[in-house]
Amino acid sequence: MLAVGLTGGIASGKSTVARIIKELGHPLIDADILAREALDDPEIFKLVTGAFDCLEGGKINRKKLGAIVFSNMEAKAKLEAIIHPYVIEKMRDFIAKNKDEKLVFLDIPLLYESHLEYLCDKVLVVDISPENQIARLLERDGIDRDYALKIINSQMPLRQKAAKADYVVDNNGDLENLKVQVKKVIGKLWSC
Repeated sequence: MLAVGLTGGIASGKSTVARIIKELGHPLIDADILAREALDDPEIFKLVTGAFDCLEGGKINRKKLGAIVFSNMEAKAKLEAIIHPYVIEKMRDFIAKNKDEKLVFLDIPLLYESHLEYLCDKVLVVDISPENQIARLLERDGIDRDYALKIINSQMPLRQKAAKADYVVDNNGDLENLKVQVKKVIGKLWSC
């Protein structure tokens, strides 16, 4: 079994690649979903709301929490220290549960930033030009350019991620082109 890390930058198209991988029948777990689930865990909820001013109406205001951590690297590291153990445990459980599969995918947006490469046998990066990344983020999230750049700049540059990866798909084209690239990478992974 190969555990393949899937990563990219925000608005790079990583979620689209994840959807293609799942449509092709490969098991995939999403670290972002696990991180959201972690905030529902009573102990983690207590730690996060105790560390950050993000509680509104008895719930964590995710936008407010995001604004705090994307503007302060110390706050970001503190949040990650609270959430990452939960996410890593769930990823390990997923790998163990799917040990009889040929390929499993770990969708981890901040794979390199969080130093989680050790969970993966191979890494696939979704790359996109900086201009397209910014345009997609502005359109998708309805935020201003300054905030979009803060989010993008809080992550490792895509060029660095691509240079470290075993495989790279370029998402500057259309969906059909992306599907062809993903199928080629899976074919290569299948023959490992």
